[in-house]
Amino acid sequence: MEMAKKLSDILREWDGLTKKHREHLVKHKFSNKFAVVSKDIDGLLDDYKTYTKLVGEQGKVVDSIKLQVLAQAAALGKKLKARLIATKKEKEEGLASLDDFCKCITHESYEVDPKLLGKEWVELWKESKGKNKALNAILLDDSKMVPLLKKLADESRKYDGLAAKQGTANALLNRKTDLEIKPDIARNIKSLSKWEDRKAAEEVSAFLKNFEKTLNVVIF
Repeated sequence: MEMAKKLSDILREWDGLTKKHREHLVKHKFSNKFAVVSKDIDGLLDDYKTYTKLVGEQGKVVDSIKLQVLAQAAALGKKLKARLIATKKEKEEGLASLDDFCKCITHESYEVDPKLLGKEWVELWKESKGKNKALNAILLDDSKMVPLLKKLADESRKYDGLAAKQGTANALLNRKTDLEIKPDIARNIKSLSKWEDRKAAEEVSAFLKNFEKTLNVVIF
């Protein structure tokens, strides 16, 4: 039996074996649960692969916007350093504040949920309002960061939604495989020891073992 790419392909061979050995299967109350449940696997696997691809693509979108946010923060830092009426202290503290904000994105500090970076930016603006007039002036004059952070939040929500669907598909795959299909196959293989027709038992056993092997390859 060749390795199949889809379980539905290999289950067609099982349909042939059930007709060939129907008498033995009925006599020994052979379970067909593994085959019934396995018919759902191809669809779930397609869903999982689709969402995995979409999650990867959306992750790139989110990362791209993060880079734009970092670039804009760097641009604001340059403006602050070039500001003639800013004191040395204002420049140093302002640059440190911008750097701390960037660390929330680059994992150098505690990572902030991308959807909440807008709030971090508002806090930075509020703090600068009372403590650093030079930084506050730079932030007030900026028109790019807030739209970027809103876009980042929107795209991050899309990412989270896709990741949740990916997780659901993966959980269903694991549950059906580990809790329903594999245990049923194991019980069936064990029951074959009672078959009087050893040739038939060996044929069914070979199929089941290869089916489980294919199941692992198809999923993992």
